Amino acid sequence: TGPPLPPMDPAGVAALLREAAADRSPVWVGVADAIGEVRRVLLLPDAVEGGRVRGRVDDEPRTYSLHRITGAALAPS
Repeated sequence: TGPPLPPMDPAGVAALLREAAADRSPVWVGVADAIGEVRRVLLLPDAVEGGRVRGRVDDEPRTYSLHRITGAALAPS
């Protein structure tokens, strides 16, 4: 589910997530797991720091390493 996610480098992902955290906007992100499978999640980011993003997915706290995020797109409002 969600929009197409363009491939992005970690710096671009970090910039988009920082903006979304400041605006309290949800973001669709593709997250690669330990074996390389990518899943999409709708993340409400709280903060981006130390190479990680902290936020909520389905109202549960989550933290993802930026290098594991393959792409991101703001969720339509």
